[in-house]
Amino acid sequence: MLQGKGSFAIIAGLLMLTAGLAGCAQQPADGEASTTSACLEDGEGSMEDTGDGEADSIETEASTPIEQRLSPMPSAQQGESEPITIGTLLPLTGELKQFGPDMQRAVELAAEDINNAGILSQEIEIAQGDSQTDDAQAPQELNRLINQEDIVGFVGAASSGVSGSVIEQAVSNEIAMVTPASTSPALTERQNDGFFFRVVPNDMMQGQVMAQTLEEDGVESVSTLYVNNDYGQGFNDVLVDEFNGSVVNEVGFDNDETQFSSQVTQVSSDDPDATVVVAYPGNAVPIMDEAFSQGVTSEQKFYFSEGVFSEDFLGEVGEDEEGNHVIAGCMGTTPQILLDPGPQSFQERFNETYDHRPGLFAAQSYDATVAMALGIAYSDSADPSEFKQGMREVWNAPGQETSNVTEALTLAETGQDIDWEGPSGAFDWNEDNEPIRGLYGVWKVTEDGGFEIVRDNIEASMDGGSGN
Repeated sequence: MLQGKGSFAIIAGLLMLTAGLAGCAQQPADGEASTTSACLEDGEGSMEDTGDGEADSIETEASTPIEQRLSPMPSAQQGESEPITIGTLLPLTGELKQFGPDMQRAVELAAEDINNAGILSQEIEIAQGDSQTDDAQAPQELNRLINQEDIVGFVGAASSGVSGSVIEQAVSNEIAMVTPASTSPALTERQNDGFFFRVVPNDMMQGQVMAQTLEEDGVESVSTLYVNNDYGQGFNDVLVDEFNGSVVNEVGFDNDETQFSSQVTQVSSDDPDATVVVAYPGNAVPIMDEAFSQGVTSEQKFYFSEGVFSEDFLGEVGEDEEGNHVIAGCMGTTPQILLDPGPQSFQERFNETYDHRPGLFAAQSYDATVAMALGIAYSDSADPSEFKQGMREVWNAPGQETSNVTEALTLAETGQDIDWEGPSGAFDWNEDNEPIRGLYGVWKVTEDGGFEIVRDNIEASMDGGSGN
């Protein structure tokens, strides 16, 4: 049974997703070539421009072998050395741009903590990449990070479809890939030679939670409307398998569709008790506009995946002529972001640094960065073929539990077993390098168009169980 145990204290701040990227040019010394880098600031995301109105082209030449990209790990007596570069491949623009900037900020915060603690006499440097939430663009951006930035691993991607488009590329270049947000079960089946990790539970678990939420709410028949990619298909398949009631219709749609008249008509036929929408904000807004236009929102309840868990979604759906929010009372599920047990929580530190609460998957992005750093420290090597095993050693029990980066790095450098418990939770990896269990919350749209957490601390596991 799914029972509520209070609400997230962080919910209002969690949804204050302020995207911001601005290009920062480094001024060259006389006679030197100009170089350009991107830094995270308040403002809009942008691509560097060449001056002719077109964005700079992405390097796509053959990848440099990993052994040529890595500098040797020095001893403390050797003094300063080249930094260890970790990349990001996050949605700073595109369909998931509501989430990407805070994920990037969390990575930068983790790098600051790692460098303040020290890591084998070297520093972590972050090379920022924008996936554009585009599975055609992302491989080119990853090529740039590999060939020009010499990354040993990267945090990303967010979209399951984008992650699927770059897994083989990461494996062939022998670099670590840690996704903080891709949840499709299909990614587990991809050959990855141990270079692919998740710090977010896959939708085998969220599908369980959604199915039981429907049953707990007395829903006996349901239709599903899902984006036709790895994320949407994976979520839908698990939900259909787990739901004990009747599944009336399953309707997929392409991610670039903007008109949903026929799909809404189809899912509302046969009068289901509810419809589950697995989508992103850009899809869900026109879907719900169409559902309202057809009068469907007054006839049945809608449930949503975490892909639409943003204020942008609620703001764009809006109110009816009487001032009532169009989808008030609708519900959804989301991975639960846990508070850091340390004296100064991740949530508080993020707020102090960036003047707003972290968005969805920011905590996971922090942990993804720390996981690679701890693996490097434990293995005494920045070679991903070596530190990928070290990552498992520092993430899984048994070992000394810690949520402090300085303590964790100190223990890892001396080869001691630790069990990292970061802000996204304390979950071991299975043999596929993904969490064996996860915590989830159930949210509801309030009358005034806000979010309210109505159930939390819902645990689900890869063996099929869920509950409080």
